[in-house]
Formats: sequence, structure tokens, C-alpha cells
Amino acid sequence: MENHGGDRGVGLGSELSQLIALTVLDGVDHYAKEKLKAKYYVRYMDDSVALFKTKEEAKSYLKGIKEELAKRGLETSKKKTLVFPIKNGIDFLGWRYVLKSNRRIILKPKRGKMSKTKRKLRRMAIAGVPLETLRQSLDSSIASLKYGNANKEIRNLERFYKEELQMEVRKVSDKERELEKKAKAAEAQLAPLADDVESHKEISDEVGKSYSLSDQIAIMRHAIKKLLDKNAIVDEDFEAFNDCAEAIVASKKGGN
Repeated sequence: MENHGGDRGVGLGSELSQLIALTVLDGVDHYAKEKLKAKYYVRYMDDSVALFKTKEEAKSYLKGIKEELAKRGLETSKKKTLVFPIKNGIDFLGWRYVLKSNRRIILKPKRGKMSKTKRKLRRMAIAGVPLETLRQSLDSSIASLKYGNANKEIRNLERFYKEELQMEVRKVSDKERELEKKAKAAEAQLAPLADDVESHKEISDEVGKSYSLSDQIAIMRHAIKKLLDKNAIVDEDFEAFNDCAEAIVASKKGGN
């Protein structure tokens, strides 16, 4: 459900937000069950599902619910509010409930859920998250999938982890080791210049003698942070250095 805008509200993750979502629509629940006679009705927070024998009954119910919500200054989501046959499957709370020909109901992951999970895991791997932490996140996703009929999706995630994520983590680790090696060399080069922090171009040129353009910003920042730890320069100078270094690299790229 959607509100009518405004510049005030409650954070979605707070307990107050959850309490409001449960209680504010309590009257709507009673209206759906008692006035509109929705025998098969369920709601969690702002997601709800109602089942009817005919399309006409469903449309009549939807009209009544919209009117009741309007009294509270609320409206249904135009994108998510649909009337459709149950054979299409029902999306609810991250799952798709599918009625089979033998009248058995199975739970499949909602469309897009697997792609979203893979994107999250890949971002973690690229960000340099340790393999152990990555595995824990994967196990959490798999544990959730075990509540439904998702053996195929679980095998797919395991294969994704072994064939792509582990390789991605190794690549990131190799890059980090190489950068650390370069940064140590850069630190040794920059140490004599640490007392003259206004000579930003001199620092940039010194690093530029030995390293490719793509590595320069990362190396210089890493090296200057190391010097900061030794109280060689102050934080304000580091911010100024960042601005200057980025401008230098941008100008070099523009000239290529």
C-alpha cells in the first residue's frame, strides 16, 4: 500500500514501523472478513491476499477494500494489486505459491529472488569480504530456501559459489596483495616528502614514475593513510591531498 506523500514518516526497519503496520490496518482486516465476507484472507504488514470463487466476487472485494483504505488516507499499489486466476500462482512474502494439477501446493522462490541473492553475494565478493563470511551469507540464503520446494535453486547457488564466487574472492585477494606491495614501495618513496605536504604535485609525479595511472590514486591514498598513522601529516592535509590527486589523475586521463 502507498501513502499520499509528505516529508515525515517512520523508518521501515524500526519496531514502531512494524507495530504501526500491524495495528493501523487492523480495522481493514475486520472490514474484509466481516463486511466483505472474505473467507480466505491473510495479511502481513502491508501485503495481503484474498481468494474468491469468481472473478466478479474478487473485483467487488477489491472495490470495497479501496474505499475502506481511502477513509484512512491510504491506497493500494497500482503495480502490485491484481485480480488473476489462482493457477497463475500467488506471490506472498518472497515466495510463489503454486497449485499443481493434483491440488498440491508447492512453494517456489519468488521471481527475481535468486538473481537478487546472486547479485548480493557477488558484490560482497568484489568488495573483498572474506570467504568464510561469504559462505555464512550463502548458508543463510540456503537455509531460507529449504522452507520451500527449492532443491534446484539450492544446487544452483552452490554451483555459483564454487565456480564463480570463490574465483572472484581469489582475484580480489591477489589484487589486494599486489596493491599492498605497491603501497609499501610508494610509502618508502613518499616518506621523505611527508614534511612538505603542500607539494601535492611532487607526490603525484613521484608515484607516477613507477606505477600505471589506474593504480596511482589507490596507492597514494594507501600510502598517505599509512603516514597519517605515524602522525606525519594531519587529516586536513589528507583531504586536500585527495582532492588534488583526483584532479591530477583526471587531467591526465583527459589528455590521453
